[in-house]
Amino acid sequence: PALGPEVLSAEFPPHPALPAPSVISQNVLPFLAQPLLPARPPISHARRFTVQVAIYDRSSDAEETVNILRDKGYPAFLTTDPRSRLGTLRRIRIGQSLGHGHALRLIEQLHVDGVTDARLVTTTN
Repeated sequence: PALGPEVLSAEFPPHPALPAPSVISQNVLPFLAQPLLPARPPISHARRFTVQVAIYDRSSDAEETVNILRDKGYPAFLTTDPRSRLGTLRRIRIGQSLGHGHALRLIEQLHVDGVTDARLVTTTN
Protein backbone atom coordinates (compact mmCIF):
# COMPACT_ATOMS: atom_id res chain seq x y z
CA PRO A 1 0.00 0.00 0.00
CA ALA A 2 1.09 3.58 -0.68
CA LEU A 3 2.09 5.55 2.40
CA GLY A 4 2.50 9.02 0.86
CA PRO A 5 5.63 11.03 0.16
CA GLU A 6 8.91 10.00 1.67
CA VAL A 7 9.69 11.76 4.93
CA LEU A 8 13.16 13.33 4.86
CA SER A 9 15.44 13.49 7.84
CA ALA A 10 16.35 16.81 9.50
CA GLU A 11 19.92 16.54 8.19
CA PHE A 12 18.77 16.73 4.57
CA PRO A 13 19.76 20.19 3.14
CA PRO A 14 16.74 22.27 2.05
CA HIS A 15 18.67 23.53 -1.01
CA PRO A 16 21.89 22.54 -2.73
CA ALA A 17 25.07 23.94 -1.25
CA LEU A 18 26.30 26.80 -3.42
CA PRO A 19 29.90 27.94 -3.55
CA ALA A 20 30.71 31.15 -1.73
CA PRO A 21 30.67 34.19 -4.05
CA SER A 22 34.03 35.59 -5.03
CA VAL A 23 34.62 39.04 -3.59
CA ILE A 24 36.22 41.67 -5.84
CA SER A 25 37.76 44.67 -4.21
CA GLN A 26 36.50 48.04 -5.49
CA ASN A 27 40.13 49.11 -5.95
CA VAL A 28 40.48 46.47 -8.64
CA LEU A 29 37.60 48.04 -10.63
CA PRO A 30 38.49 51.74 -11.02
CA PHE A 31 35.65 52.33 -13.50
CA LEU A 32 33.17 51.84 -10.66
CA ALA A 33 34.76 54.62 -8.60
CA GLN A 34 32.57 57.23 -10.37
CA PRO A 35 28.85 56.65 -10.01
CA LEU A 36 27.11 55.87 -13.27
CA LEU A 37 24.59 58.52 -14.28
CA PRO A 38 21.30 57.51 -15.88
CA ALA A 39 21.31 57.50 -19.65
CA ARG A 40 19.57 60.31 -21.49
CA PRO A 41 16.38 59.36 -23.31
CA PRO A 42 16.65 58.85 -27.06
CA ILE A 43 16.37 62.04 -29.08
CA SER A 44 13.07 60.88 -30.55
CA HIS A 45 11.45 61.21 -27.09
CA ALA A 46 12.43 64.86 -26.77
CA ARG A 47 11.26 65.95 -30.21
CA ARG A 48 7.76 66.34 -31.55
CA PHE A 49 6.73 65.24 -35.01
CA THR A 50 4.21 65.74 -37.77
CA VAL A 51 3.51 63.48 -40.74
CA GLN A 52 3.87 65.00 -44.19
CA VAL A 53 1.61 63.37 -46.74
CA ALA A 54 2.13 65.34 -49.96
CA ILE A 55 3.51 68.53 -51.54
CA TYR A 56 1.69 70.43 -54.28
CA ASP A 57 2.32 73.46 -56.46
CA ARG A 58 -1.36 74.09 -57.12
CA SER A 59 -3.63 75.23 -54.31
CA SER A 60 -6.69 73.42 -55.67
CA ASP A 61 -4.95 70.03 -55.62
CA ALA A 62 -3.68 70.61 -52.10
CA GLU A 63 -7.09 71.63 -50.76
CA GLU A 64 -8.74 68.63 -52.42
CA THR A 65 -6.25 66.25 -50.76
CA VAL A 66 -6.79 67.89 -47.36
CA ASN A 67 -10.55 67.46 -47.74
CA ILE A 68 -10.18 63.78 -48.73
CA LEU A 69 -7.98 63.10 -45.68
CA ARG A 70 -10.39 64.93 -43.39
CA ASP A 71 -13.29 62.90 -44.78
CA LYS A 72 -11.33 59.76 -43.83
CA GLY A 73 -10.99 61.10 -40.26
CA TYR A 74 -7.43 62.42 -40.36
CA PRO A 75 -6.75 65.89 -38.86
CA ALA A 76 -5.02 67.11 -42.03
CA PHE A 77 -3.86 70.68 -42.46
CA LEU A 78 -2.10 72.74 -45.11
CA THR A 79 1.10 74.75 -44.74
CA THR A 80 2.61 77.04 -47.36
CA ASP A 81 6.27 77.76 -47.97
CA PRO A 82 7.37 80.41 -50.45
CA ARG A 83 9.99 79.35 -52.95
CA SER A 84 12.16 81.67 -54.93
CA ARG A 85 10.78 82.46 -58.37
CA LEU A 86 8.98 79.11 -58.62
CA GLY A 87 5.93 80.08 -56.54
CA THR A 88 4.60 78.58 -53.31
CA LEU A 89 4.77 75.01 -52.08
CA ARG A 90 1.73 73.61 -50.31
CA ARG A 91 2.52 70.84 -47.83
CA ILE A 92 -0.22 68.56 -46.52
CA ARG A 93 0.48 67.34 -43.00
CA ILE A 94 -1.29 65.41 -40.27
CA GLY A 95 -0.75 65.89 -36.54
CA GLN A 96 0.93 69.05 -35.30
CA SER A 97 2.89 67.80 -32.27
CA LEU A 98 2.99 64.01 -32.15
CA GLY A 99 5.27 61.75 -30.17
CA HIS A 100 7.60 59.53 -32.18
CA GLY A 101 5.63 56.31 -31.64
CA HIS A 102 2.28 57.96 -32.36
CA ALA A 103 3.64 59.43 -35.60
CA LEU A 104 4.99 56.06 -36.74
CA ARG A 105 1.64 54.37 -36.02
CA LEU A 106 -0.06 57.12 -38.02
CA ILE A 107 2.24 56.43 -40.98
CA GLU A 108 1.39 52.71 -40.75
CA GLN A 109 -2.34 53.51 -40.76
CA LEU A 110 -1.90 55.83 -43.74
CA HIS A 111 -0.18 52.98 -45.62
CA VAL A 112 -3.19 50.76 -44.86
CA ASP A 113 -5.45 53.51 -46.26
CA GLY A 114 -3.41 53.75 -49.47
CA VAL A 115 -1.20 56.77 -48.69
CA THR A 116 2.25 55.34 -49.39
CA ASP A 117 4.41 58.46 -49.43
CA ALA A 118 3.91 59.70 -45.84
CA ARG A 119 7.07 60.98 -44.16
CA LEU A 120 8.05 61.81 -40.61
CA VAL A 121 8.97 65.50 -40.09
CA THR A 122 10.22 67.14 -36.90
CA THR A 123 8.29 70.16 -35.72
CA THR A 124 9.89 73.45 -34.70
CA ASN A 125 7.76 74.14 -31.63
